[in-house]
Amino acid sequence: GNERFAFFRGPGWRWNIFDFMLVILQVIEVLGLVFTSYERSSGPSTNVSFLRVLRFLRLLRVLRLVRLMQFIGELNAIISSVANSLRSLLWTGLMLLLLMYIMGVIFAQTTVSYKVGVYGEPTEAGSQELSLYWGSLTRSMLSLYQAILGGVDWDDLARPLTEFVSPFMALLLCLYVGFALLACMNVITGVFVESARKWSEEE
Repeated sequence: GNERFAFFRGPGWRWNIFDFMLVILQVIEVLGLVFTSYERSSGPSTNVSFLRVLRFLRLLRVLRLVRLMQFIGELNAIISSVANSLRSLLWTGLMLLLLMYIMGVIFAQTTVSYKVGVYGEPTEAGSQELSLYWGSLTRSMLSLYQAILGGVDWDDLARPLTEFVSPFMALLLCLYVGFALLACMNVITGVFVESARKWSEEE
């Protein structure tokens, strides 16, 4: 009984499943081509959506190149490390997303409070600069995401907070970036290193 599933449970089972999925996609593509040829011979009423699916399946042929990576030790190690650490990376990413959500609420609410005059009489320039990076929750979360990945300079984010709201908000931004880079990013790096070490020991 176990020998029947040795292909999916034995050594290299991940690559075997990958090959199996490629074969399934190829079979679907061939059946689709046969169906399309039959439809064209019957009449001009060919389903456009179905043709788009066929084109997409043809693009998936590029995935065959991934199969070659198992023969290159370094690439195989990287792929295995990423695959084995996906679960830990998912939870780390969720933690980072929760952190960005909490901080985004704080910065977005501060911006709204400034616009309604809680921190004094708002100016047109200050309102525009704050709205550019902190005008809504989603924009605030995007700005926080860009801050830790180099998408935007810290000074561009902190300047309107310092000039129009409070220097404390700029300090809070710096604390967030420092925590995200020094704590969360190091955790992600550690997950990759530990996964690569375990994979090397198993091999």
